[in-house]
Amino acid sequence: MLENFKHERPPASSLVPKWDLDLVLWTLMDKPFEPVWDEKKVPLTYLTWKVTFLLLLASGMRRGELHAIPYKGVTYPKDWSHITLRPDPAFLSKTRLRTGHALQPFRIESLKGLVGKEEERKLDPCRALQAYLKRTEQLRGDKRLLLISPDSRLKKDICVNTISSWMSQLISHCYSQPGEKAIRLTGKSTHEVRAYAASLVHKGCWPLEDILQSGTWTSNQVFIDHYLRDLAEQQEGLSRLGPLVAGRKVVNV
Repeated sequence: MLENFKHERPPASSLVPKWDLDLVLWTLMDKPFEPVWDEKKVPLTYLTWKVTFLLLLASGMRRGELHAIPYKGVTYPKDWSHITLRPDPAFLSKTRLRTGHALQPFRIESLKGLVGKEEERKLDPCRALQAYLKRTEQLRGDKRLLLISPDSRLKKDICVNTISSWMSQLISHCYSQPGEKAIRLTGKSTHEVRAYAASLVHKGCWPLEDILQSGTWTSNQVFIDHYLRDLAEQQEGLSRLGPLVAGRKVVNV
């Protein structure tokens, strides 16, 4: 009977993105998110939102996987040409529960090689993380995780739901700005950032195996049914942004 219900009313795939990626990215390139090195112009809250969003987009990881990155699990060369994020070995991801294999490190490339000027790398996750680590160095105390609360009064590590809250607040902020780009907010979800990352890689004609690996999916059907988005309507706005890092690949949108 349950199988019959699935045939009669199959799960609907959401091919249309729930919010405009270009609107969010354009907002991240302007105040109060830039310049990331200026503490007076960019409050730590906004820098935290920005680095979280760019890491989710660049890695294609789930919110729980990003939450599982310890501060000591971040490595990078002197020139910050890339960063490597290593989840806590004890973290039980969805993939590990199904396959028994621990998560592999997430390597994220910098845009330095493609975009030389500092002012043109406002969407570079490596640059954002570098600024974030510098800004939070004195606030960490005994906190174990990479991402910490911008509220210095909170002495404990954040919970996984905090990441979703940050992304909801970020997207709400982007849609609340006046101007032509401010349109009605139709959805807010950390899950949607993951879908965008995979869809951008898919659009860049990378092999399906790479897409599945970047999102730690065991089945291409899961990606197609639940994560693949049609980005055609937003292509004109995205094309002016230049290269992006999404799903652990540098893609030219």
